[in-house]
Amino acid sequence: MSDKVQDGTARKRRKYVVIAWIAGPVGAVLIVLFIFQPGPVRVWCLAVEFGNLPFDQEQWKTAQTDADGYCVRGEMVSTLLRRHKLVGMTRDEVVELLGPPDRAGWGDPTRDDAPPEACELDYALGVFSGFRLDMDYLTLHFDDTGRVDAWSVWQS
Repeated sequence: MSDKVQDGTARKRRKYVVIAWIAGPVGAVLIVLFIFQPGPVRVWCLAVEFGNLPFDQEQWKTAQTDADGYCVRGEMVSTLLRRHKLVGMTRDEVVELLGPPDRAGWGDPTRDDAPPEACELDYALGVFSGFRLDMDYLTLHFDDTGRVDAWSVWQS
């Protein structure tokens, strides 16, 4: 084989090694971000999936899901989560901001079988994520001090 052909092959091989050295760590970081989804990444993913309408308190409180499963809350949930720090709010503050929940989780203190130290409130967002077959919800979980300690957006 001539030196010219060997040089070309070596150059190509070096190029692929450099690409692999760059793509490997970048890919690993993206996978970790996708799996663990820290707050800002999770909210950004929601904005892509649900919409990015500005949060309007009155529209949120009066929103209804139509026959096709659309609810304006789904369009506003990402801006709500970006603009309002829900973690740390009391139940009364949440209800003042978002209105009464569409349903209360197992820990609803108004139910007889619920432990008084826990509570989850669910707000319907409409049919947005996945294959758009099931209702999406924003769930706020309250700790034993009566403050929001976590939120999640999920599909029922």
